Amino acid sequence: MDILRELDESIDFAKGEIQWKIMLFLSEKGASSISEISKGIGVNKKASIDSIRKLIAKGLVERVKYDIYDLSATGRSLLEKLSTLSYLREPLNGSNGNPKDISSYSNFVQDRNTIDGEMDIMHNLNHYYYFVEIGKAAMINDGKVPVTALSKELGVSKRTIINYLEVLSVRYKFFKRINRKSVSGLKVEWLITDEGKKVLGKIPGIHKMRNNIFLKFILRSTLSTRLDYAIFKLLIIFAIISPIIFYFYKSPIDHIAATIWLYFLVFYTLSSIMAFLGTRK
Repeated sequence: MDILRELDESIDFAKGEIQWKIMLFLSEKGASSISEISKGIGVNKKASIDSIRKLIAKGLVERVKYDIYDLSATGRSLLEKLSTLSYLREPLNGSNGNPKDISSYSNFVQDRNTIDGEMDIMHNLNHYYYFVEIGKAAMINDGKVPVTALSKELGVSKRTIINYLEVLSVRYKFFKRINRKSVSGLKVEWLITDEGKKVLGKIPGIHKMRNNIFLKFILRSTLSTRLDYAIFKLLIIFAIISPIIFYFYKSPIDHIAATIWLYFLVFYTLSSIMAFLGTRK
């Protein structure tokens, strides 16, 4: 009863249903944005924001970065106390996997000390997706994360990439931030860690990319992080330059230029084909 009384004082069971759902969601999914939380618990953003503000005021939730939130140490401790209540062990999940009431908490509460980063990230699809995309780009780029190129090709802002890098570095230890001196001052770089490489290497198909020299050549020469974008850029270059070369195809020098361009086109076409086939073996 003492535990129940403490829990009820922290969050009123009768009036704090959304707050409980948010805490249980964060316990399962980890650091998440407002949009992810709202979608995950099935409420609108305004309701999520209002509840998160109350949880922050109570010290149960903290802002990781911008609109990304996670449980605080106090919040985790509160859920650990909840897990000691034996009569709350039977899950009563709704059809969408979200808790219908507080008695379904057991599917959402996990002991963070016994789950390593590799298993932990599998419970958050957003984190897993960005880890794979960022990790692949870093692997092709000698371990460095090309933030600008990634933001363009994934269709998100640089701030979003950096936000996820911070979560992946703090929560999972898969990346690390370093400051390098340059002519213009300190330059921030993100590198994939040994732990990140280890986990990334277990994903099917990644080892094929690692040993695909044609893929690395195509991506680096086109400043890309994905083969489809690299081929798209090459097609644009071919479509623009080819008509120009053959339009001025008159003098012997033009013949030489056209021949060089033809070999260039064939070389990149064959390299792209080999890069593609290398990912399918």
